[in-house]
Amino acid sequence: MPDFYGLTWSLAVEEWFYFSFPLILLMLIGLGKSPRHAAIISIACFVLIPPLVRLILPGNFYDYQSLDEGIRHVMIFRLDSIGFGVLVAYIGQWHDEIFQRLVKLWWFFLGLVIACMTCTRMGYFGLSESRIIAPLYFSISALAFAGLIPFFSSLTPGSSKLLNRFVKYTSLISYSMYLAHIFAFMIGMAIFRQFGIFDSAYPNPWLTYPSFYALVYLLSSLTYFLIEKPVLAIRDRQSGVRLNRLRHTQIGT
Repeated sequence: MPDFYGLTWSLAVEEWFYFSFPLILLMLIGLGKSPRHAAIISIACFVLIPPLVRLILPGNFYDYQSLDEGIRHVMIFRLDSIGFGVLVAYIGQWHDEIFQRLVKLWWFFLGLVIACMTCTRMGYFGLSESRIIAPLYFSISALAFAGLIPFFSSLTPGSSKLLNRFVKYTSLISYSMYLAHIFAFMIGMAIFRQFGIFDSAYPNPWLTYPSFYALVYLLSSLTYFLIEKPVLAIRDRQSGVRLNRLRHTQIGT
């Protein structure tokens, strides 16, 4: 991955998934499969093929300096990270009883998420030395996060209006936070250096984290209101115009 913008690997995974998944889905429907069967076959492709490729393809991480560069940042190896989320959505659409059981298993998936995060934080505990365990780890982590979707989808607004507003606002700017947080961290470190307090302030989490969070929310809010929201408004207007034209055409015919 280029050094210019290190987060582009995850954007590439999203873009390729959102392009290829509907394409395979429509192709299967065109071949005579029902939408439900086409969906499960498409999901199976994205859940099973990436880990198999990680296991089979030679040089998937031995030729790189780290597990991140060799597997985690490579698009073709990570499509299952979204595939598991779509699998949970499929279960919620057609197997509500199983979906409700998954809601009650939130503690298991949360524990699995914490274990995966700890594993990542601790340098994967030497996973890069295993050709089998390392590739499977990324499927386990994707399954862990996807398993929390039923629980969070079952939550309702609480009694605290302030908390509800905070959650709603954070949700609105969440994509901007995803894009802006690295730049916010860089700005925060530059400010520390500018005032000559980097060496004393940066190791102090009680100062660093509040400062960085404030900068993330500030920069993300600017990005959302100045760029994302105006662009989405243009999209909505264009969609409204096309919808009205379609309605008039249908009425005319």
